[in-house]
Amino acid sequence: MPKPKTYYKRHRVARILLGYEEREDGTQTAILSDEVSALTTRYHYGLKRKKPHNVYYFGGQWYGHVNAPAVVLPDGTRRDHVHALAPIASAVCFDRYTEQTLEQGRAAPVSVTIEQGRLVRAVGTSGTPYEGVELLDGTEPLDYIEELLDLRPTTKRPRKAA
Repeated sequence: MPKPKTYYKRHRVARILLGYEEREDGTQTAILSDEVSALTTRYHYGLKRKKPHNVYYFGGQWYGHVNAPAVVLPDGTRRDHVHALAPIASAVCFDRYTEQTLEQGRAAPVSVTIEQGRLVRAVGTSGTPYEGVELLDGTEPLDYIEELLDLRPTTKRPRKAA
């Protein structure tokens, strides 16, 4: 039996797609932020896909990875695509490491509902003691959400001298 995958708090350095700016000639150009270091979360969505989408977290917002056009011509032609993060419009995201989540106890075993880049609901995952229990409704302070879902950065432990 294969060993289950392990979640590590990795980061992805990327720019955030903030929107598009329209020029006088009707051409639209992408507005991108400076590079940020977004946490790759334990969640994913699009489970019917062969490879579900990862979910990223930065500054209280939830993001998905997009390959967006940098330029959209007036006729709708899309050119010069860029890889960026964009707020998730609407998705139910699932913990892909539920066994590890339960074993370590660092995060609540939940599925999260994201709307317009914000968490609006977190419900206990099937097969856990929290199954069906609504743990978050989106009105909680960010500190509480980050603590409950283990979204805060980890502090590295100093290595032992050899």
